[in-house]
Amino acid sequence: MQDLLLFSQVSPARHKQVLQILVGITAAQPAPFLEQHLVFEQLRLPPVSKKAPANQTTRRAYQHLTRQPLESNSWTLRKPEVPEPGVKQVITQSVSEVSLPEADLEKFRPGLEWYKFINQFYLQGHRFVQGNVVITISRVCPAETTDGDLLESEAPTTVNLPPLDPSGSYVIEACVRMEDGSTTALRDQATKELLAFADGLKGAIDLRVPDRLALDPRIKGA
Repeated sequence: MQDLLLFSQVSPARHKQVLQILVGITAAQPAPFLEQHLVFEQLRLPPVSKKAPANQTTRRAYQHLTRQPLESNSWTLRKPEVPEPGVKQVITQSVSEVSLPEADLEKFRPGLEWYKFINQFYLQGHRFVQGNVVITISRVCPAETTDGDLLESEAPTTVNLPPLDPSGSYVIEACVRMEDGSTTALRDQATKELLAFADGLKGAIDLRVPDRLALDPRIKGA
């Protein structure tokens, strides 16, 4: 899969106003969402498939096990690649998301030398959809690690944790996801739709392209 992305940031003082702006544009009420993320350091690389994308990460990387307690308690392995280089109108990033059966979850347990647990956090906010554009406005909330097995624990449906950003700001992400990003016409169409959405928000919410290396999942020095 390939994600086309634009980002913005909004202060807590403007949060409700921005939600109302998005309600007006999408003609839908904000849908609350909650994601639990377990962050693991990759200790060794699996064999690289001959069909792997040319830009696939060749260094060890941080990978996330995620689940959405409001929708499902099953774990998904999220593996983003380094965003494509060059000056672009949008961020282009290949992402793999795979639902993990119990047998594959074993690799994330201590002592198997595949992954090392680093930390956990929650992503909490609201989601909108406009055509093929998915818009999220959320904050990262770090969570303390307990002594229990996080893979087996029941996830809460609400969290009341201080945000990682001490200012309390929210991150806005606008994303168009393509199952096949190799088709030029499809990518051009997706880019056009995302930019048109961003253009409609100018002056109220300024969506922009961040430094692509801020989305680099690779482990430094690995």
